[in-house]
Amino acid sequence: MTINPKGTNARVSRLSRRDFLKILSAVGVTAVVAGWGISRTKLIWQIGELQALAALGGSAQKADDAAYAGSEVKITFGDDPQQYALVYPPLGTVARRNSTVFFEYGGGWNMGNPAQYRFMGRFFASLGFPTILGGYRLVPGDHFPAQVEDAALGLQVGIEYLTKNDAPVTKIILAGHSAGAQLVSLLAYDPKYLAAERPLISGLVSISGPLDFSLCRSGQIRSLLDAYLAGLSDWEVADPIAFANPEVPISVLCLHGAKDPVVDPGNSRSFVDKLNQGSIHRAELQIFPGRFHSDMLNMFLEQSAETKVLTGWLENVDQA
Repeated sequence: MTINPKGTNARVSRLSRRDFLKILSAVGVTAVVAGWGISRTKLIWQIGELQALAALGGSAQKADDAAYAGSEVKITFGDDPQQYALVYPPLGTVARRNSTVFFEYGGGWNMGNPAQYRFMGRFFASLGFPTILGGYRLVPGDHFPAQVEDAALGLQVGIEYLTKNDAPVTKIILAGHSAGAQLVSLLAYDPKYLAAERPLISGLVSISGPLDFSLCRSGQIRSLLDAYLAGLSDWEVADPIAFANPEVPISVLCLHGAKDPVVDPGNSRSFVDKLNQGSIHRAELQIFPGRFHSDMLNMFLEQSAETKVLTGWLENVDQA
């Protein structure tokens, strides 16, 4: 494990707007170009998604370029350049929360890295949550379960760092967008992962998550899953809904855009419905009418209805 601290005046590597769009769109343009038999409505949603990405890229770049009063620590946990985590202690001007947030980014399991999502770490840290952004090896060089295994390692090295620096982790809220939501959902419910840390997991946030593979029917998400699962005959071993256990005492919040052309909102609805079949009823679903797939991340860049829902939920879970 290698630790590389960055102070408040450290130079932040610049991510161009073009690169950011490439990461977040993953295959957003593919369906339009390839013409995967999509309806006129879905085509309009695809165009809306690309327009939303353009706006998001500029906002994210501006956020990353802004001065930051906190600190960032990079911790590597493997030989692959993708195997690292970024840790953000809470800002000194806010009260430290009881929970630590662990976030995994999206990008179709084949693009992205934690450094391109610094604005996420800063957002949670500004609310008082120690935050860990996890990295993972990418397709096509590596396939499932490498990504989930790396997610688990990223969380573990982040916890180790915080504990050694007088910030012991007693509660964990897992969060992820798109492909990252699939990864953290498996961490939350598949008993193969995080045996020691499992009792600390109190919350799960899925944003635009592919959580029920039977409802991932569009050509683009099927293509991504084919590459990610690399010939597995049984996709259930990676399907979050197969492990969703209604009796596990984790509070869950699923957020989704109604116009998502990449991952059907039914994924979130199905996941929440299964979790609420038991006696606990701790799963919540919020579908936002005007949102697409990637612009759900705007909630971390500007105050919105989504921001209000998320921060209110975080407050309740942190205090529970």
